[in-house]
Amino acid sequence: MRNRKKVIIVILLVATITYLKYGIDHTHIHASSKIEYSVIQKPTDPPKDKPIKVIVSDGGKFCYGPNFSGGESYIIIEQCWQMHVMNARYDVFQRISYNINNTWLCITAPEKVIKAEETWDYVHLRPCTINDPLQRWIIKDNSFWTANGFYRLKDYNWYGYISRNSGDRYNHTLDPSMNDWVNTIATPGNISIQTSIAWDLLNY
Repeated sequence: MRNRKKVIIVILLVATITYLKYGIDHTHIHASSKIEYSVIQKPTDPPKDKPIKVIVSDGGKFCYGPNFSGGESYIIIEQCWQMHVMNARYDVFQRISYNINNTWLCITAPEKVIKAEETWDYVHLRPCTINDPLQRWIIKDNSFWTANGFYRLKDYNWYGYISRNSGDRYNHTLDPSMNDWVNTIATPGNISIQTSIAWDLLNY
């Protein structure tokens, strides 16, 4: 008999109390800033959850809506009265989150695009964590950009995506009615963390 070493990586979401007494610096971050930055003490504001309203490339006004299809989640841009549109929160951790069936899901950038393994891909909704840089979005040019300031949240066929090519279509901007939402340092719906645990299992 022999021992076989197996390492199992588990993503652990540690649920914690939602009332927050601290947060990160919510000021807008320059494009050259690093994704990782320290957490400082800062009080939060009562949330002002509302649908995210944007102005698309042809001047029309639409809203973000979470959409689940084919076992995956997406952000669709549609008329603000349509079925997928729901309130969103931009919290102190710079996450764009939705409370769906009592679970907080955050708009998450595709890791393969960030790591230059793909040229573009759609954004998805994933369980919110406070230490995932893929879930941090800054406001630049009145639009959402990844935390490193490199990739703008665009839309293609009405679905949100990011691309390594800044010239790819289509751009959209936040409607002026979103200013108070953007400037609110909102208490997060959760402050779960993402971590890895490894251990050895022995076979006999």
